Amino acid sequence: MENRKVQLAELIETPITGEWGNEITDVNNQHIVKVIRTTNFTNNGEIDYSDITLRDIEYTKCEKKKLKYGDIILEKSGGTDLNPVGRVVFFDKNDPNDVYLTNNFTTTLRVKDNKINSRFLLLFLLYNYKYKGVHKFYNKTTGIQNLQVSNLIKNTYVPLPEIKIQSAIVEILDKIKNMIKKREKQILLFDELVKSRFIEMFGDPIRNEKGWEQKFLEKISSFESKNITKYLKCNDLIWLLNLEDIEQNTGKIIKKKMITKFEIPTSIIAFDENYVLYSKLRPYLNKVVLPLEEGIGTSELIPILPRNEVNRIYLFNVLTSESVLKFLKMKVSGAKMPRIIMSDFKKLKISLPEIKLQNEFAEFVEKTNKLKFEAEKSLKEMENLYESLMQKFFK
Repeated sequence: MENRKVQLAELIETPITGEWGNEITDVNNQHIVKVIRTTNFTNNGEIDYSDITLRDIEYTKCEKKKLKYGDIILEKSGGTDLNPVGRVVFFDKNDPNDVYLTNNFTTTLRVKDNKINSRFLLLFLLYNYKYKGVHKFYNKTTGIQNLQVSNLIKNTYVPLPEIKIQSAIVEILDKIKNMIKKREKQILLFDELVKSRFIEMFGDPIRNEKGWEQKFLEKISSFESKNITKYLKCNDLIWLLNLEDIEQNTGKIIKKKMITKFEIPTSIIAFDENYVLYSKLRPYLNKVVLPLEEGIGTSELIPILPRNEVNRIYLFNVLTSESVLKFLKMKVSGAKMPRIIMSDFKKLKISLPEIKLQNEFAEFVEKTNKLKFEAEKSLKEMENLYESLMQKFFK
């Protein structure tokens, strides 16, 4: 979108530095103020108000620096390799009696009246951050990432259509973003629905309040890998599953790495669509997989092949349940790299409702997963639309 570009410095008032104040020593102190820190930043421009800190700050400083609706808070120090410094969030509180400040790792940008829509500026800064428009203003010292705020403000140029067009762009993008949020919540509800149905049908796997017959995991499954010989002779590409490819809690495959037979690691397991794969390293991450096809994987994955009396979808939901996760987190060895103790894992008691009931639950899960897949597909389309419009408006 071709528009005249205006220096950021022309669009905002003098930047407002943060304030940290002092610890609260007297709960009756009249100078207790809410302070937003960079830990309250999210990556989508919103503030997480769930963990706001309270500080003792002088009244005169509060009057000068208290946030107003529409202020944009810029992270000027800190950051990580995953989330580099320079993130921005939008202050959306409108109560003048509800006083917020920001800490000294931030700078507040306040737009000049009638110059620019503050939401429009936020969206541009989010776009600019995502596409590394702030990276050239980094100054890394003693391991801490710092942002050269004055240079960024002087040397960043903002596309500036008419104010009514800015408002229209904000309305379009915010509407799509709200649709994305609703779809994300819907997807989470599918997972909660499965968990709820599991508890309703089978109860808690550890307490076993429904009194199901129980057997050790080693009695209802084997832990033998498939034979890997065929992969060593295979001329096609082979799927190699590593722990970093697995999303925690869901078991979703984040990426699929394909390799040749010459790249096969020395220590691996082999599996197919009949297995359940359980990560023995850091079991608290709850990385459990139901593979849909054959492949090989790191030896940090335990290959579990259920026998006829247990449905693998039922077993997956037992192993990923909160109570079993809590129980198995205690059955580890090693402080820095905790691994499941195999003898304890094999002796895990598994409740065994009749197979007909397990299969009924598995059918419910598969139907729910189909609906979830359609919702995820729809979410991806919305995200692509949002991204393409951001490119169109701000590139």
